[in-house]
Amino acid sequence: MMKKMLYAVGVLALLLVVGLVVLYLSMGNIVKAGIEAVGPQVTQCPITVDSISVSPLRGKMSIKGLVVGNPEGFKSGHAFKLGEVSVDLDPMSVFSEKVVIGRILVHAPHFSYEVTSKGTNIGKLLDNVKEFTDTLPKSSGEPEPEPEDGDKPVKKLQIDHFVLQEGMISLSATVFGKNVGTDCPLQKMEIKDLGKTEDGITPGEAVAVVLNAVLGNVHSIAKDAINKLTSSTSGLSDGASGVMDSVKGLFGGKKK
Repeated sequence: MMKKMLYAVGVLALLLVVGLVVLYLSMGNIVKAGIEAVGPQVTQCPITVDSISVSPLRGKMSIKGLVVGNPEGFKSGHAFKLGEVSVDLDPMSVFSEKVVIGRILVHAPHFSYEVTSKGTNIGKLLDNVKEFTDTLPKSSGEPEPEPEDGDKPVKKLQIDHFVLQEGMISLSATVFGKNVGTDCPLQKMEIKDLGKTEDGITPGEAVAVVLNAVLGNVHSIAKDAINKLTSSTSGLSDGASGVMDSVKGLFGGKKK
């Protein structure tokens, strides 16, 4: 009898180990698939990820090569790409209804800010994010309905600290067939206490909040940079000065 019990315990232990190994090997692919599924719902743009490495027991995750494509009608290779994203999370929370993330650090992101006669790619992305958030149910304080049979409940998130640092914005404008452009740094950004309530927030809501803050900041910095660029037209040819004035006019600036 004792041998049978020991055998059963051994089998269960082996199955547990195998299950953990399978989870360890597949978690990166699961997260990658989630990003490439949820992201386009929010941005209405293609999103790809090169690779994700996960250390579940240490609560560490590294995301490399995340690229967000441009809205339709814009020509640059991407709207933005993230150099490397490091994530620290509570390993045990993965098995609960709310995953607790201590910090997300985005290092050296690059934003392509493209200006055309129809507007800007980042401005269009912001419109897309707003369109997504407008479809979200408004919080009423009432408990959420139970998922229907066969539907898996959506994991909620809590993000204590989001950090973006050493970013760069590349500005480019094409007006009347002429190109102007410049690069400008994006200062460090921090967002704290997302989903700190008991219920947390959905991945889509988290993406929308972060993108709205980050892209809004990029949009503001780019507008300031272009206004400075277009404010100094002395010494330029009439054609070049006209291009600068046309670019500035896209943001409501006064033409000289």
